[in-house]
Parts: sequence; structure tokens; C-alpha cells
Amino acid sequence: MVRVQLGLLQALLQRLVKKGVLEGVGGRFRMRRQDGLVEGEVECRSDGFLYLRDGDRLLRLGEVGDAREGDWVRAKAFGSAPSATAEFVEVVHGPRTSWVGCLERGRKGYQLIPYRGTERESLPIASHDLLGAQVGEMVKAELVAPRARGRGVGVRVVERLGLPGDAEANFRAVAWHRRLPMTFSQAAVDEAESIPEKIGQAELTHRIDLRDRCFITIDPETARDHDDAVFVETAGPS
Repeated sequence: MVRVQLGLLQALLQRLVKKGVLEGVGGRFRMRRQDGLVEGEVECRSDGFLYLRDGDRLLRLGEVGDAREGDWVRAKAFGSAPSATAEFVEVVHGPRTSWVGCLERGRKGYQLIPYRGTERESLPIASHDLLGAQVGEMVKAELVAPRARGRGVGVRVVERLGLPGDAEANFRAVAWHRRLPMTFSQAAVDEAESIPEKIGQAELTHRIDLRDRCFITIDPETARDHDDAVFVETAGPS
């Protein structure tokens, strides 16, 4: 039964690809950008050329302007694997200086597996840079100087976020992956602090006052927006 359902789902996804709604990248599906562009990190390969990593595929870049290795760029893709290329459009973000992911231990020692793994497969961590984190934990790590013996750039743990599935760990991972700001602007802080703790009568004239009702919310304590609150009362004898 499950195999049949998966087959139907695959067929539906393929139809959406043909219609141009979705596109397949590395065995996965995603919404197709309306402008036809792709985004990814710039990598320098052993052949000396710069490539844009788009999911599981590499697109060889031509002229890249002032873009550098590690930059997150936007480009126009041409052709198909393995000879696909991309025309550089613009730099979206500079290279990352911190990473969020799961701590694992491989044959060469400890490593950070970045959340979603779309930019790098893994980053090495020295045992003295774990900050007490255990294998399987979600952590935030920052880049350190290139490691000895040509092993490349490593990272050191600066914060332990919890286990995969924990609300706070998931929130931090998604925010990092999407490059979302983690702090409010000073203007937003000033506006929030200017709101009085007690609601004045003038403000109440524009609202329906339901503070005498007992509302129950299904949002967890860690929620940042308690919007699923309900109040129930008897409407009649039935």
C-alpha cells in the first residue's frame, strides 16, 4: 500500500516538473523560481575553476565579478549535468562565519554535519573544541584557522542547542539555514518598549474586550506567537 502511494506521489511530482511548477535537484523537488535563477555557495575545485553548488549538483561559473569562494550567489543555469554551467548575476551574501548542525563522529574524528547539508557535507572539529557537546547534539560552531596537515578549515563549538527535534534547536537551525536575523532592530525595540503595560480606555474603544473569558491556547511554552487560543461556551440546550 505504501509503495503504491509513493508511486502515485512520484508521478504527481513529475507532472508538476513538466508543468514548470517544480524542479528536480539531486533526487529532491523544490518550487521553481519564477525568474529562472538558482542560488548557492561558490566553491573552488581542484581544476582551478569556481563552481556554484545547487543542492547536489555543481554548476561551473564563468566571470564572477567580485564574488569569492564561500559567497552565496545568484546565477542563471544552463545545460544539464555533468556539463552544466551558470552565468553569475550577483552576490546575495558573503561567506558564512558560523554553522549550525549535528555533531557526529566519523573515521577521521569529530565533525559537524550542517543542517540540511546543502552547502557543505561536513566540517571537522578538534576534540578540544567540542565545548562538552556530545555526539548527536545540535550545536552552533564558528570557523577557526585552517587546520594543520592541509586538512582545511575547521570549526569550534560555541553553543550547544539541544537534540534534533527540540523546539529551540529546530528554530535556531532553520533561522541559520535561511540566514534570518536573530535580533531586532533598535527601532523595533524602541517601539515595543513604548507600548504601555496597561491598556488605556482610549485604546479599548477600538477593541472588543474579552479579558473576562477563559481562553486556552494549544501553543507550547516555547512558542513565540500564541495565536491558537480558543474559548468555548454553551450556545443552547443541545
